[in-house]
Amino acid sequence: MKKNIFLFIYLVSILSFSQEKPELFIGEIYTTQSMVYEDRESYMKSVDDYMLVLDSVATVEYLNSKQKQTLEDYKEQTKFGYKIALDPNFSGSGWDKTSVYKHTITDSLVRIDIPMRSKMIIEKHNFNIKGRKEFNKDFVEVPVKYRFNEVPIEELIIDKTDTRIIAGIECYKVKVVQKGERIVRHFYWNYIKEARVITEMYVTDKISTYFNTIIKNKPILNKFYPMYIKRYSTAFKGFYLMSEVTKVNFNEFSKN
Repeated sequence: MKKNIFLFIYLVSILSFSQEKPELFIGEIYTTQSMVYEDRESYMKSVDDYMLVLDSVATVEYLNSKQKQTLEDYKEQTKFGYKIALDPNFSGSGWDKTSVYKHTITDSLVRIDIPMRSKMIIEKHNFNIKGRKEFNKDFVEVPVKYRFNEVPIEELIIDKTDTRIIAGIECYKVKVVQKGERIVRHFYWNYIKEARVITEMYVTDKISTYFNTIIKNKPILNKFYPMYIKRYSTAFKGFYLMSEVTKVNFNEFSKN
């Protein structure tokens, strides 16, 4: 390894860098997001293998719940639902499409414009989503919170010698290894114990905000802001989720 390469490897837990940082960024962030298939045959083989795991999971769920249908029917129904959700050839899946997200961040609110869905407005001081309510465990109606996750980080690799200019901002490379993280909502990695989710990023410390299209892990966002993301799982071959910031509009306050 070259002497001028500074590669920092941390085996960390959330407590290692959980210190809160101030929300300094005010402006707009435009981001594209898409699912990229490198090898559809390998991916569909991974889906078939996943169905075998779901078979045993569905059996446990069936035995622990009161179901009117037979075990075999329950297993087939469970696998069919996941097969539809995971199959990119299914007409209603919406996969293989590039979506554009816009985050508009003020000193008190965050507005997220999401393709094919209504906008989301979040109060920065408490992370409440405006206009949305839910019932808590005591059946009391409370505001819906913008949800972060606390999936432990097994490995964090920072390489500041590997740089890239993204949306006019110089970024450096970070790699994160986690267990139990998801790529999209359909993938429950804890069903496959040995699976790990790998997130390769180019990040900046010039943007300080907790709002990102893919990364919802506060400890990561406390360290830096991901400008480019490639996320994939060791359990699923042939595809990855990609996100890239295409434009950043700073206001004068957030530049300071």
